Amino acid sequence: LTVIRGLRGMSLVALVTVLPLYLANDLGISPFGRGIHIGLLIAIGLFAKPIAGFCSDRWGRKTILVPGLVWSSVMALVLVPLDQGVGLTISIALLGVFLYPDQPILTAATLEIIGTNVSATALGLATFASFIMASASPIIAGFLYQHYGMDLALYYISALLAAAALMMVLIPLRSRAITSSES
Repeated sequence: LTVIRGLRGMSLVALVTVLPLYLANDLGISPFGRGIHIGLLIAIGLFAKPIAGFCSDRWGRKTILVPGLVWSSVMALVLVPLDQGVGLTISIALLGVFLYPDQPILTAATLEIIGTNVSATALGLATFASFIMASASPIIAGFLYQHYGMDLALYYISALLAAAALMMVLIPLRSRAITSSES
C-alpha cells in the first residue's frame, strides 16, 4: 500500500505542478481562469471524499480504490486532446472526482492491515516513504513538460495512476462489507 500511496502522490504533485503552467503558458488562461480550473479540481475532490469514504466502508477499500485509480488514469488521458473550452474545464473537474478521495481510503486500508498498536508509527513510515517517492515527481513532470510538452507529462501522470491501479488489483486486502447489524 505504501508504494501505491507513493505512486498516487507522485501523480498528484506532478499534476498540480504542470497543470497551472500548461493553462498559463500554452493556453494563455488568465490567473483567475487558472484559479477556477485548479479550484474545481480540488473542490470536486473535497466533496467526493466523504462519499468515497462511505462507499469504501460499505463495499470495501479495493472495490472503490481500483475503479477510482483507473478513472483518474483515464481522465488524465482525456485531457491530452483537450486544449480549450468547456470540455477542458469539465475534464479537469472530473479528474478531481477521485484524485483526492483515494488518500483517506488508502489510510483506512493501511490501518486495517497493521492494527491499532502501531498505527501512528506505521502511518508515519508509510507517509514518509510516499512523500519521498512524490518529491521527485514535480522535477520529472516539469522536465517532461518543458522538453516534450503537456501530452507527455499527462502520459506520465496517467501511467503512475495505472501502475497504482494494477498494484491495487494484485495486492490482497481483506474484504470489508458492512453487515446490517453494523449499519
